Amino acid sequence: MNANSPTKAVPGEIQEVVRNSSRVSHLLEVARTEFMRAGFDAVSLDGVARTAGVSKETIYRHFPDKVALFRAALESLGDAFTRSTENIPGLASEPEAALAQYAKTIRDTAVEGGFLSSVWLAVSIGRALPELAASIQSSNLKRLEPLRCALQTIAAQLGYEGDVSLHWAADFGSLAVEGPRHLMGWPDLSTRERDALAARTAAFFLRGCPKGAAAPHAMAGVADYAPAPDERPDHIQNLLNTAERHFLAGGYQGASLDEIGEDARVGRGTLYRHFGAKAGLFAATMRAMAQRIVRNNAPAAISSADFGAALPEFLEAAAFALTGADSIALHRAAIEESKRAPDLAREIYAIARRPWIEALAVWLGAHHAANEDDAQWCAMQTINLATRGNRPFTTGVTMDAPARKEAALRATAIVRGGFLEALR
Repeated sequence: MNANSPTKAVPGEIQEVVRNSSRVSHLLEVARTEFMRAGFDAVSLDGVARTAGVSKETIYRHFPDKVALFRAALESLGDAFTRSTENIPGLASEPEAALAQYAKTIRDTAVEGGFLSSVWLAVSIGRALPELAASIQSSNLKRLEPLRCALQTIAAQLGYEGDVSLHWAADFGSLAVEGPRHLMGWPDLSTRERDALAARTAAFFLRGCPKGAAAPHAMAGVADYAPAPDERPDHIQNLLNTAERHFLAGGYQGASLDEIGEDARVGRGTLYRHFGAKAGLFAATMRAMAQRIVRNNAPAAISSADFGAALPEFLEAAAFALTGADSIALHRAAIEESKRAPDLAREIYAIARRPWIEALAVWLGAHHAANEDDAQWCAMQTINLATRGNRPFTTGVTMDAPARKEAALRATAIVRGGFLEALR
């Protein structure tokens, strides 16, 4: 028998009797920690076996390959959220408080080894294992069923008689974690800040953007935000274009400087002189890609003061720019390397998203929001709703025109009047 062959495989999802064994539980804990620390590609079964203090054959006795071990390790990441939802109080007396508790639970479990860890891992394997990444997204979505039931109850209390679908729970989850911010290098919040964010999220989802008489602002447009074209020598621009293809195809770890240089027909001296090393070339490549996406899809001015006339078209354009194939590839590459290079991930987020957030914040500040902070935060969250949070980056699926229109209309309704208005 080949030493790398499994001695016994458990088909499909890991059996409960296996999950409940202390040895396998320990193995899954070690595997989960290793995958979360280094990502799928960097973890080997030999390394997991050594760290767990078991033989490689023991792993194969329960898991046919690394993918099966990875899937089983991720399955338990959402268990904390499932357990936590069982302790959330009833909705009858204070639906907003209960919904805030759901938001806090999502955020807490997300940043403490839960949903966002599995999302980060799904994004990191999305290039090489797209079907597995999509299945992780599907599994995470199913875990939001208790939240969907809570939203159904709230909707009924507010007079809505129809069904509330699971995508509303997914939208609320996107708001609770503030879209891709945490995945793209933003540090964790304190407990007090998480509590405040949860309350703010619940209020926004139920009632929309806080209203007030804000001071008027000038309208924002393309000229304010489109980055100026980079003026580089042709051979350097060609090098960046070549590096982009290599980094997107193989990731930072899988790309080879020698192969990039050979493909671009530049020597190592040129590469190191301009970019220092591989990390410098990767950063420059990601920045150039983000700037190109913004130049090609910069936000136009929002000219009307009316929600229905102004926002849907703007939000559809934002979704087109931020969930197109190039943007998904860019975000995936930045998220995959966010633990190694969090500053770069934050920079990519800002280059790609700030133009849309700022343009919408200016409009909200002029016509709707109570203050500048509300306008900025509500603008960011509205863009998250219109682009479906992290889902495009997990699945790798671009939003087509009908999907962009549907998401834009839902986001417009929520920012204007909250969840119930969006349902109607």
